[in-house]
Amino acid sequence: MTKEELLEEEEIKGFMKTHVGAADDLRRAAEILVDNRDSLKALKKILPVLESKVVNVFFSYKEKKDKDAVETIVKILCAHGGRNLKITHMGLFGEKCVGQDYKNIIKKAISEANLFILLFPDPSDDWDWCLYEAGLFEGYKTSADRLICIHHPLTTVPTQIDAYQAVPANEAGIQKFLTWFFINDDPVPGVRAINPNVREDINKLAKEIIDAIRAPIKPDMLIPYIELSYESNKEVSYPDDLDNAKILSYNNDALDIFGFHNNPKTWGNLRSKLPEQESRWRNELCTALPKIAIGAKTSPVNAVFKNESDKIFRPIVSAANHIGDIDGPITSFQVVFIEDVGALDTASLSEEIMALASLHRFCFRFRCEILDHYCNSNIKKSDVDKLENAFSRMRNEWHSRGSLDIHSIKKFFSPAKWERISVLLMIWQNMRNDQGTGKLDQAIASKDTREITNLLQQMRPHNREFLEIINDRFSELVSR
Repeated sequence: MTKEELLEEEEIKGFMKTHVGAADDLRRAAEILVDNRDSLKALKKILPVLESKVVNVFFSYKEKKDKDAVETIVKILCAHGGRNLKITHMGLFGEKCVGQDYKNIIKKAISEANLFILLFPDPSDDWDWCLYEAGLFEGYKTSADRLICIHHPLTTVPTQIDAYQAVPANEAGIQKFLTWFFINDDPVPGVRAINPNVREDINKLAKEIIDAIRAPIKPDMLIPYIELSYESNKEVSYPDDLDNAKILSYNNDALDIFGFHNNPKTWGNLRSKLPEQESRWRNELCTALPKIAIGAKTSPVNAVFKNESDKIFRPIVSAANHIGDIDGPITSFQVVFIEDVGALDTASLSEEIMALASLHRFCFRFRCEILDHYCNSNIKKSDVDKLENAFSRMRNEWHSRGSLDIHSIKKFFSPAKWERISVLLMIWQNMRNDQGTGKLDQAIASKDTREITNLLQQMRPHNREFLEIINDRFSELVSR
């Protein structure tokens, strides 16, 4: 169609008769659009804009993550667009969508939009919803409309919309966008400049918008890590319950630990090549993640595992990733793996050696960390908290190792030795117990430094005797 034919079309001609003041703008719009295949459809779509002098904009973004950035940008645009601008975005719907089909509300807003702006700072996010909105706009779009993608300069535009106008969030890109948006005529064909008076503030406004669009942070992990995601509404009670958790990201160092060269889809897939071994480390990981998910405190994973190369690693939950701010729901966990060069490879050790080694370790820790530090008359009340912290460290490791049933080792000692061990255990129960009623428990609770010193001095010979019994049994075993 020619320009004249467009203007003679019945609806267009009728509009010009009833809107004499918009006739010149309509003629200019027809001249801009005439060479497009949908020129008549496009011209009809902008009739409401020429009538109201209001440009309709739909702003699409990741609702929670980029909400603050979009609200800043929209505030800037609306403040200088005045009555000539109407911007719609998800944050404005609020309670309007309650009890309604929100998709139909969004479709209506998108169908009426002349400009569709997509904020795209981080390509690693899930952009399905935003691309769905862009697809809707594409369905309604005419040659009079524009789809604009504002992206961080270090990211690339999604291939689904790479044919549209891309605006990098740098000075040159945003200044050019604002000039086109506010100062130039025909941001929508036939529409006069929205606010040419903003020219002197372009540099300032561009900087404010750039500052609002934060660059995606891509840490270069220097240690092996994976990003693990599981459905937090599902019960996770046993180690195998985590096997369906998805691996969202990883580095090659982590894949090397587990014997993989490419992307393992799930946690169960990743750990499948580990040698058969006791699952204490998986039990602790299984216990930690659900606690973190509900904001509860949890102890670090103390147990270790061995890979196919006989290296020993300790998993550490190093981060919980939230949507939006720290109070938002957790979407994934970051787990790092530290090689534990001090860990003992216990695969070839007997049950008896293992039990004796554990007993010896805790008796020795009690001597070095408790008796040698606090068994003197110079401790102060401020030292009592340090003493309790030392006990706490030992207790956490004890539980991490499965809380060895002390009575299960009876078979490893002669009746005479076990009788003496039983007496020593009873003495210890009178000092410290799970109920907190022991003499040492009460002295610590009241911060009675004199009584603490007295009780620890009483324990010194008992600790020495217990170590001697264990060492004697060790000597018998290794001399065979």
